[in-house]
Amino acid sequence: MNTGGTEVRVQVTVAANAARGVRTVTVVAPAGESSSTPGPNNQLTLSDGLAIFDFPSVLVGVQLGTPTPAPPSVDALVASSAVGVVRGTPPPTEQGNTVLAQLIGVTVSGASGSASQTLLASAPLVGATRGPVTLRVEPAAWIPGQTGVLIVRGSVLPAGSTVQLLPASAVTLNGLPTVDADGAAIRQSMTVSAATTLKTLSVNVLKPDGTAVPSAAPASEPLFLWLSPGLPAVASLETIVARQGDKVDLLIRGTNLGDALRVTSDPNSGIDFAPDFTVNAAGTELRIQFSVRDDAPLGARVFRVVSRLGASSATATPANTFTVFPAELPEVVSLEPILARQGDTVNLVIRGTNLDGALQVTAEPASGIELAPTFTVNAAGTELRIQIVVRSDAPLGARVIRVFTRFGGSSANASPANTFTVFPRI
Repeated sequence: MNTGGTEVRVQVTVAANAARGVRTVTVVAPAGESSSTPGPNNQLTLSDGLAIFDFPSVLVGVQLGTPTPAPPSVDALVASSAVGVVRGTPPPTEQGNTVLAQLIGVTVSGASGSASQTLLASAPLVGATRGPVTLRVEPAAWIPGQTGVLIVRGSVLPAGSTVQLLPASAVTLNGLPTVDADGAAIRQSMTVSAATTLKTLSVNVLKPDGTAVPSAAPASEPLFLWLSPGLPAVASLETIVARQGDKVDLLIRGTNLGDALRVTSDPNSGIDFAPDFTVNAAGTELRIQFSVRDDAPLGARVFRVVSRLGASSATATPANTFTVFPAELPEVVSLEPILARQGDTVNLVIRGTNLDGALQVTAEPASGIELAPTFTVNAAGTELRIQIVVRSDAPLGARVIRVFTRFGGSSANASPANTFTVFPRI
């Protein structure tokens, strides 16, 4: 309870099998209790979700006759206008009957003669409207101490409605709100407390009678204001270069990273960020994995951190720039041994660079040489070991030994470093 005795907060648990419907709330104090007479200020409703009054929509089609009146316990229910094609006056029918729509897309009114002579008008929204609802808030993210205009978008919002933010102590509402003439939005000037440490504020629109307008916002974007200390800023990238085809565990250091939604690359071609990442409690370090595609364009990119409030700077600086270099081809610098006789089986050691990721080893020309289908490469990518069988009828002479990775193969030009020679058996 607050010190003025005007607010009391209590936690309520609703059993899963609790009967749905309206409850009257009373407050009991030593001096007595509040009124138990039901009214808009002391009632709450238990429902299955945000749509308090839920019932199937009418058939989508052409409504013939007068729509069935809405139940008195809900806001006005209006059946969808004709969806499809209506030509002239519909034939008499029993009240409330529906027939299947014809082609969905146009409503033809005042029809006479052929369809080409009729007046066409765009079809209205398919479905039914069910009184006022709220949809979303703009802007969705605020900074403590910020003053601005909060816009709650909705439908059929009543004139005289007000905006409620909870906890109320975190904001100051500046003056009365205004409701758009078409009921599509309500606007409220407000200031967020500079001292608040809250992360979210819930938003409600209250009708003139004090009851809340139901929210139709999707579950993924509830009607909240998100409070952030400021825009994210990138101070450094721990890894600033990588080759095409690399996978990188990236550490981003900066400020206000705690509210991050995603990390982006500008330009973004060739960089695939993992959907998940971690941020430390101080919001100063973000860790994320990404892959550089084999065909990623070369050059610099700006890495940006995006939050609900906005994104870190798009201006390239040494702090936020990452560069893609070309993948390096394997290179053979020596063979051991460098010769064998017809009929020999030898264990060949290939020394070089960028041998990691090797997919294939070949001898050119290949006649008479059988290379084992499997081989081993050390962790540094500097040694590859493979078995070679020289057939007894192998043509004599030199072969170029080549190593291939997904980026290509080592040189095909013969040199002392990559040449293996077959001698006759004596």
